[in-house]
Amino acid sequence: MARGANALARRLWPMCVIGAALTFALSASAARSRLTGSLVWHEPSSRPRAGSAASIADAFLVHQGVGLGLRGVQLTRHGDLELHGAHVLRYQQRHGGVPVYGAGLALWVDADGRVRALVGDVAPVSGDSTPAISRQRASSRVAALAGPSGVSGGAPELMWWRGASGQARLVWRIDSLTTNGAERFLVDAKTGGWVKRLALGRSVLGRVSRGGSLTEPAYVDVELDALDLGSPQRLRGWGGALDVANYVDGGFLQGHVDYEQTLGPGPGGDFLFMPPKSPLDAQDAFAQVSLYEQMSRMRRAYERLGVDFTSAKWRLLVVANMQENGAPFDNAYFAPLDMGGTLAAPNFIGIGQGSLGDFAVDADVAMHEFTHYVTHNSINFNQGWYWTNEFGLSPWASAIDEGLADYFMASETNDPVVGDTVLEAYGLVRRLDDASKRCPGDLGGEPHADGELIGSLGWTLHQRFGQARADRLMWSAATLLGPDATLGDFARGLELAAEDLQGRGEFSEAERTVLDMLVMQRGLDDCDAVLDVSPASPRHVLLATGGEGLGYECGELRNQGYFQQSLFQFRVTPPGGATGMKLRVELLSGSPAHLSWSLFARGGEHIGMNDDGFLPRVESFNYSVRNITTRSAELVIDDTRLPAFDPEQAYFFSIEHQNCITSEAVVSVEYTWSPSSGGAGGVGGSAGGESGAGAGGAIGGHGNGGEGEQGGQPVDWEDVERRSSGCGCAVPRRGAPPIKLVFPLLGLALLVRRRS
Repeated sequence: MARGANALARRLWPMCVIGAALTFALSASAARSRLTGSLVWHEPSSRPRAGSAASIADAFLVHQGVGLGLRGVQLTRHGDLELHGAHVLRYQQRHGGVPVYGAGLALWVDADGRVRALVGDVAPVSGDSTPAISRQRASSRVAALAGPSGVSGGAPELMWWRGASGQARLVWRIDSLTTNGAERFLVDAKTGGWVKRLALGRSVLGRVSRGGSLTEPAYVDVELDALDLGSPQRLRGWGGALDVANYVDGGFLQGHVDYEQTLGPGPGGDFLFMPPKSPLDAQDAFAQVSLYEQMSRMRRAYERLGVDFTSAKWRLLVVANMQENGAPFDNAYFAPLDMGGTLAAPNFIGIGQGSLGDFAVDADVAMHEFTHYVTHNSINFNQGWYWTNEFGLSPWASAIDEGLADYFMASETNDPVVGDTVLEAYGLVRRLDDASKRCPGDLGGEPHADGELIGSLGWTLHQRFGQARADRLMWSAATLLGPDATLGDFARGLELAAEDLQGRGEFSEAERTVLDMLVMQRGLDDCDAVLDVSPASPRHVLLATGGEGLGYECGELRNQGYFQQSLFQFRVTPPGGATGMKLRVELLSGSPAHLSWSLFARGGEHIGMNDDGFLPRVESFNYSVRNITTRSAELVIDDTRLPAFDPEQAYFFSIEHQNCITSEAVVSVEYTWSPSSGGAGGVGGSAGGESGAGAGGAIGGHGNGGEGEQGGQPVDWEDVERRSSGCGCAVPRRGAPPIKLVFPLLGLALLVRRRS
């Protein structure tokens, strides 16, 4: 981990902190590492101090900011998460009083007032914060797409959005229930143009069952915790903060959900309703009562971790027997969206009445969704599957959130099998006791599947250290994250949480060693946005099609001109004396009918991205080999290239593709030690001469297996419009590299449906 004033100064600039009603002139912030794509984790040498955690954190930023060399960033303190005496204070970055979407800091303050860590991703923003487009005009643009119900949800919010280019633009952020479900729109506040469109619904792949089966669900009589007394008595609890109702009409994809809350107790005053005779009964009371108990059970679990549910922002509406326009709904979801009606609340969970059975009889489903509700309201680091940043598509925060949802459900039920009552019938069961997944080779970009790595690690910690300590480790690690988090960032959070427990005498040095080993076994000690490659350490990664997650077949994406990138960029650091390098990529499956991919390289800095379209595209590079249809290709950089090979700088590589098959890719590198005498042109070009470039060959680098292309030139985005509309670090201890936080976002050009 990079530490100290010099390391942090490269990431942070001067800023202003607004905590409570106070404003401070100061300097402190953190931006993602441009080498690894992770956030900076700064562990200062801080003395114990008296006072509230908030005042200590504010004072730290004021007094330490100048020494860190940071200027020009405005911060607003907006969260205080209590962790058994310690606190994590969260700060939102602003510019001109307007929030910067996804940018902020987290400060961990120990119980004795010592600042243990500063984690964040902020960078200077410039520009006028006055919109040229009114919120009414922006809303009208969204209303045209929102279906018959128009725009619902909260009022439009003015935001700064950086995206893949890193260049901030002023946008209106508008949440709405549309014919594609709960969605978030970003509308350019200067021009009125579309910027992004993202899905808000977080679909389920639950795991833990209360027992029984679809046709004969097991049941137990329990006291309904915190049920509010009323006349008439209804399933309302938590002092009015929870309502459970039943579906009536509409649906997630219909632009509206109609519901009713009419269920009352039986003759004895209890809600003792038997399971329905038919698993397809969409009016059964058993589902509604079960959901109330499941929500309350998970709330108690999070209260033990210190989560405070008293704010009005926590109001929750849960609808049982959800259907889609009267048809079975084989899913469940959480959405931070107000559905309106008599039980209006800012949070919504819908549990489907599926085609094979009621998802409510599988407690895993609703308990999984509850964690999404908790992380959204307390941390808000998951912004969806298709979040992008300067390194490209970044689905890792979403994967972490899915893994946490699986873990805390399994921890509460003490069962590592997720969904064995209902979801087994759909082939969606996940097993947290399967510890076989590794980073990076088993990661394909689908958050539920990739989240298994986090969930299974949590279950292993649960077995090794017990529920109480494992829960604290997992929750404490999550509280530090933001939208650009990598899986490596989560591992560093675990290390920080373990250090805190050890300082309290609740964790031994031997147990910390075990934790380190478990993290390394999963590959999470080397799992940021950029992976180091050397002759001795080739990399195995997946090039996934991603079409299923978009609701489109791969061929449809290809025909519409969309491209996908490798989930990681790669970095090569040449040794002294090298005169060139040859990067080789080999796909282990696929044929020309399925393959269409390109290889890009850049010296001294990561590959630059642009996300003006739906999915990000490579924009800034020096060398490339394009339109490869074979299973292997090479890119050579030496002193005949423009720019010439420079052994003093690192080189970054990325793969962009339109493949219609998921394939394992092996990325390797070889160095040359004497000048090249010539080279081969790309496929389709004539053989290279002394210069190493044939007709149609790569000028920026030798190309074998594809068409070479002039290096150092940006992508022709007008042509794209016509066609379509980063780690090498050790697990924390006290020397891990920076960290990055990630929110997956959904692009605008497609109407995307979240699928479980």
